Amino acid sequence: MDILEDQKQRDLLLNQLDKSFFVEAGAGSGKTTTMVKRMVALLELKNVEPSSIVAITFTNQASVHMKEKFQETLERRIQCLRERGHSPILSRLEKAYEDFHLLFIGTVHSFCLNILKEMPIEAGLDCDFALMDDEEELEERHNFWGYYKHSKLMSDEGVFEQAIESGIKMESLDRIFDKVCENGDVSFETHESFPPSVSDIFEEMVTWLESFRAYMPLPTERCDTLSLLIHKMEKDRFHYGERFADNRKIDYIVQMSGWGKLKVIQKLWTEPKVAKSFVREKWPEFKELKLDPWVEKWMDHLYQKCMPWVIKAVHAYTDYRYEINRLSLTDVLICTTRMLKNNPSVRNYWKNKIRFLLVDEFQDTDPIQSELFMYLTGEDIHEKNWRKLSPRQGSLFFVGDPKQSIYRFRRADIRVYEEMKALIKRTGGNICSLTSNFRSIAPVGSWVNDVFDRESFFPKKTSSYQAQFSPLRCVNQERLEGGSIFALRSSKGKASEKAMDEALQIAKFIRFEVDQKGSNYSDYLILSYKTSRLKFYVEACQSYGIPVFLAVKERKDTSLLLKDMFRLFQWMLHPDDEFLGYGVLRSALFAFTDTDLALYRLKGKGSFCLKKHFLDNNIVAAIDKVFEWKESLRKRSAVHVLIRVFQDLRLTSIAKTMVQGDFEANMLSLFLDYCCTKGNPFAETLSGILALFEKFQKIKRKPLHGFEKSFHMAVNIMNLHQAKGLEAKTVFLVDPGKKIKIQPEFYIDRDSDGANAYMSLLAMSQNQKLNEKIYAEPKGWTGFSEQELNFQEAEHCRLLYVAATRAEERLVVSAQDKTVWGEFFPFLEEQSSLPSPNEEKAFVEKALKKNEEEIDWGEHLENMKKPSFMNTEVSQDKGEKPDTGDVGLGVDFGIAMHKMFEKIVEYRDSDDWKYDHYMNDFFDSLDKVEASEQIALFFDSSLWERVKKSEEVYTEVPFSIDHTSDFSTIQTGLIDLVFKESEGWVVVDYKTDKVSKNFESLVTFYKPQILSYKDSWVRMTQEKVKESLLYFSAHQREVSFEKIPV
Repeated sequence: MDILEDQKQRDLLLNQLDKSFFVEAGAGSGKTTTMVKRMVALLELKNVEPSSIVAITFTNQASVHMKEKFQETLERRIQCLRERGHSPILSRLEKAYEDFHLLFIGTVHSFCLNILKEMPIEAGLDCDFALMDDEEELEERHNFWGYYKHSKLMSDEGVFEQAIESGIKMESLDRIFDKVCENGDVSFETHESFPPSVSDIFEEMVTWLESFRAYMPLPTERCDTLSLLIHKMEKDRFHYGERFADNRKIDYIVQMSGWGKLKVIQKLWTEPKVAKSFVREKWPEFKELKLDPWVEKWMDHLYQKCMPWVIKAVHAYTDYRYEINRLSLTDVLICTTRMLKNNPSVRNYWKNKIRFLLVDEFQDTDPIQSELFMYLTGEDIHEKNWRKLSPRQGSLFFVGDPKQSIYRFRRADIRVYEEMKALIKRTGGNICSLTSNFRSIAPVGSWVNDVFDRESFFPKKTSSYQAQFSPLRCVNQERLEGGSIFALRSSKGKASEKAMDEALQIAKFIRFEVDQKGSNYSDYLILSYKTSRLKFYVEACQSYGIPVFLAVKERKDTSLLLKDMFRLFQWMLHPDDEFLGYGVLRSALFAFTDTDLALYRLKGKGSFCLKKHFLDNNIVAAIDKVFEWKESLRKRSAVHVLIRVFQDLRLTSIAKTMVQGDFEANMLSLFLDYCCTKGNPFAETLSGILALFEKFQKIKRKPLHGFEKSFHMAVNIMNLHQAKGLEAKTVFLVDPGKKIKIQPEFYIDRDSDGANAYMSLLAMSQNQKLNEKIYAEPKGWTGFSEQELNFQEAEHCRLLYVAATRAEERLVVSAQDKTVWGEFFPFLEEQSSLPSPNEEKAFVEKALKKNEEEIDWGEHLENMKKPSFMNTEVSQDKGEKPDTGDVGLGVDFGIAMHKMFEKIVEYRDSDDWKYDHYMNDFFDSLDKVEASEQIALFFDSSLWERVKKSEEVYTEVPFSIDHTSDFSTIQTGLIDLVFKESEGWVVVDYKTDKVSKNFESLVTFYKPQILSYKDSWVRMTQEKVKESLLYFSAHQREVSFEKIPV
C-alpha cells in the first residue's frame, strides 16, 4: 500500500503524547480510528490509568461506536503483544482491559453529570437532583411559562396589554422566553428607554406628504399601493378624528418607513417627473433623515419594554428548576463550569484526576464546553478567565472539521472553534490536518473537490464566517462501471410533485439493484435538506416492497395504525358520519377493499353510519363490532374500551405484518402506555381519548429503540443533520424544495468580554409561521441581522459539503436550479441521469413475497395514488371567474374577513368583544382600513339584524356529503353562516370581492356554490331551508335565491 500523504501527521498524533493537538480531520479521514489509537497509545506508552482518560463524543450513538472500536483496537494490540511474548507493556494493557469500564467515553452531558453527582454540595445542589431530557424540560418550561404569564406578568404593569397594543403577538414573547432559556450563559443587554414622540413625527410626515398629494392618482382610478396607503391614512384620520390613537399612527409610520414594498407607478401621477423625483430623491432623503431614526428608536423602546419581563421570567424558571431539583442539559453544563471556575480546590482535584481529555466533533460543540475544558486542564487553578489559561501539555486532543460545522441552531459557533485552535497553538500545542479520505472512491472525491474548491463555497483563507477549503485525497482509486455521479431529473410541477417523481425513480432503481445485482438495502442512503417531504420517499420505497428506516431525530408520530385508531374513535364520537365510517372500514384495522365497500353500498343498500345492522356479511359484522365498543362506553371508561380494541383487533399482530412493523408496534405500545400510566382524567371519556391522541402525536421523540438493527437492514431516509458521521455506497440528495432565506431573529456577539445576545420580535401569522414584519428590535439590529445572515449562508455551504461527502461509490443529486441543491446544478448539467431500469425484468413479485406473477410496479404505485372515490370541494369546477375590476386585497384578506365575521357573530350577545385584539390578530396595517369599512357596513346591514334576532346560529360549518348513489364522490365544504327563522333555515356565504363591473356575471359564477350549500344543509339536517343568500361585504349587498324543496 502506498504511503499516505498525511502519514507523518498521523504518526505525530500517536508518538507526541506530551503535546496537545488540534486535529482538523476532513470527511472520511478516519478520525474515530485516530482518537482510539491515541487512547491505546496513552495506555501503552504513558503508563496511565484508564480512569484518567476522558473521550467526549457528540452523540450517545457515537459513544457506543467508539467504545466498540476502542475495545477491538485494544484487543488486537494485546493479541499482537502476546504473540511476541510477555512484556511489561502487555501486563499494563491487560490490566487496562480489565479496567476498561473506568475509562469514560460518552457525551459531555454524561461526563458533567458524573462530576456533579460526585460533588453535588460543591455545586450548590441537593444530593437527590435529577436530570430532565430535552422533551421533559420543554414540557416543564412551557407549563411554567403558561403559569407565570397568567399569575404574575399580567399584574406587572400590564406588559402583555402594552405588547398587544403595540402590535406584538403573544407568540413572539413565547419564542423570546424559549431563546433566553436555551442560552443561559449569555447576557441579554437592556437599558432604560423612553418612547419617541409619535404625534410629532406623524404630523411631520403628513405635512411633508401633502406637498405631493395633488400629484398622486385618486383611489377611484387605477392606483399604486403607495397612493392607496396614503389615501387610507387620510380616511382613517378623518374617520377617527381625536380618537386616532398612537398605535394607528405607529402602524402608518412603520409601513411608510418600509415603503420599498409599496409600489409607485410614475405614469399614473399627474406629473411623472414629480413622481420620479419623489421615488429617487425626495422620499429616500426624508425616510433616511426622519422616519428611519424614529422607527429605530421606537422599536428599540418596545424591545426594552418587553425583554426585562421575559428575562425576569427566565430567572424565575431557573430558580424553580433548582428548587424542585430537576436540571436541564444546559444546566448541567453551566453548573459544572461555574463550580470549576469559582472553586480552585475542586478544579485542582479534577485537573489531577483527568490527565487526558479527547473531544470529537469539536466544530459543533457548545461554546460553554470550551470554557469547561480549559478549567479542567488549565495550569493556573485560580485564573477565572478561561481565555487566559494555558492547558497542561498533552492534556487536550481536539478533533473537528470546520467545513462540517452544521449545528449553529444548537449554539455551535465557528468563531469559538477558531479561537480554541489559536489558543492551542499559542500555548505550545500542535495544529494537524488529516486529508486522506478512506470513504469515497476517486471519482466521487474528484467531483467534490471540483465543486467546493471555489470562493463561492470556501475561501482560500479562513474568514470570520467560513473555513478554508482543503481537498479530499481519496485513497481508493477504484472507478465504478457506469459512473459515480448522476443527476436526478424530475418532471415539472409543484415541489411535492417533483418529490414524488424523484421518489418513484429512486424506488425503481433500488428495487432493480437489490433484485438483479444482490445489493443490500443498507447500501442506500436518502438525504433531504428538510423533513417536510420525506414521506414521499418512504411511501415510494414501501410501495416497491423496500424496507426503510426513517431516522428523523425529532419527529412527530407518523404511525399509520395510530392514525387509523384516531379515526376509529372519531367515528364512535360521530356515529352518523359516513365518510369517517368508510375510511375506518377501508383502513388497516379492517382492510376491506373499495370493491367490498362498493358492493355493500350498492347491492346491500348498506349504510356506513355506526348503528346496529341486521344484515349478514363481514362488513356488517365489523360495523357491529365497533358499535359494540361504542355501546360499552356507557358502562366502561374510554381507556378500558381502548384496551379492548387492541385485544379484539390484535393490533400488535397487524403491526408486525406492515413494512415498518417494529416501528408501528412500538408506537402502539407507547401510546397505550401513555394513556394507561398518566393517570389522566382525559382517559375516562371518548373525547378525552381523542385529545390524548392529538397530544401524543405532537410529542417529539428520538429514533426508536432498535436503531442499529433497523439501520443495517433497510434503506435509510433522513434529514441532512442526521447524517453526521454516516456513509453509504450510494447516496441520494433529494427533495427539490426552494431555497428560502430566513430572516434572522437571534444573534450572539461573542468577544473577549463575554457573549451578548440580541433578538428581533417578529409577528406570527395564524398558521404559526413567521411573518416578515418586524415589530421590535434592539438598536443596531440591522448590523447584527446582516452578520447572522452571513453565518447562515456559510453554514448552508457546509451543509452541502456534508451531504456530498457521505457517498462511498455513487452520488445522485436532485438536479434542479433555484432549490436547496441549486448550487450543484451547474456541475450536474453534463452528468448522466439516474438509470431507469427495465421494469419488466426488475420489479417482480419477489418484493411482496409472491412467487409467480410479474408486477408493473410503476403502474402499481400510480394506482395507489389514485383515490377509490373522489373527494371534491364545493368551490371546485366553477369555471373561470369573470373580470369584475376587483381591486381587493387578495385571498389572505378574504380569509381574515371571514374570521372576523365569525368572531362578530360568535360574540353577538357578549360584552367581552375585543375588536382591536382581533383586528391586530387578523389584519396587517394596510388592510385594517378596508376591514373597518366592511365591518361597519355589516353592522348596518339587514342581515346583521336578522342574525341578532335568531335563536339558533352556526358559523363556519364543515361538511362531507356523498352526492352520488355509488358513493364515488364525496363533497366537502365550509358554510360561512347558517341561522334559523320561523319559516326555516337561512344559509349565507360571504364574498369580499370589490366589484366595479360585471356584477351579475359574478353572481351567476357563485350561484352553484351557494345552491350546493343549501342542498348539503338540507341533506344533513332533513329540515327546510327557506332562503340562501350571497352577502357582498364590500358593498353591503345581499343576493337571495329561491327556496329548496324538501
